[in-house]
Amino acid sequence: INAPLAPMSQATGSLLVSALASLLLVPFIYEHIPTAIPGTKTIIGFLFTLIMSSIVAMLCYFWLIKRLNASTVSLSNVITPVLALILGATLNNEQIGSHAFAGVSVVMFGIVLYFWKDWHSQYRAKKY
Repeated sequence: INAPLAPMSQATGSLLVSALASLLLVPFIYEHIPTAIPGTKTIIGFLFTLIMSSIVAMLCYFWLIKRLNASTVSLSNVITPVLALILGATLNNEQIGSHAFAGVSVVMFGIVLYFWKDWHSQYRAKKY
């Protein structure tokens, strides 16, 4: 969308609409009201996810869309699971199976294909 809005306005609107739509699903998700308050680590993890994955990510996303092609920015949706696998293996000692490795290889190959024309033209411009 080529709207003349600041990234903060776009992110706020998107988050408000998605939050209101999510509230409509609450009766179908929770059969029982929670009886215990979550622990401190759980609350900190939830707040971190809320702030970083929602607010900061949306601000960055709309800021990037104003500066890059939408197709380039949409690659973040493809690379995010790859980064999650790498972070899980690095920080949490998770094992990456052969199927996951094959999937990562396919994703990375697709990204190389996407940028290949630009990289090739830049290389040729430097060479000549």
